[in-house]
Amino acid sequence: MYRKKESNPVVFMGVGEVGKTTYIYRILGIAKTPRVTRRPGVYQIVVGNKELYLVDTPGQYAVEVAQKYYKAMRVFGIST
Repeated sequence: MYRKKESNPVVFMGVGEVGKTTYIYRILGIAKTPRVTRRPGVYQIVVGNKELYLVDTPGQYAVEVAQKYYKAMRVFGIST
């Protein structure tokens, strides 16, 4: 029987220079050094029967990061 893959966003939020992008790169096995994140980035990874979307937000002040999170959720049509 065919099972539909579950899609789940995992959002990385926080102030700048804490290593969010570096952590995502390590999860994905990307060897290059990340640059400063200026806009949200979305990376897909499949784990078992689940699709995970890793959403990398730019390091801004907490309010700006939260606003970017809600904007990304609207893009994916996910209720928060």
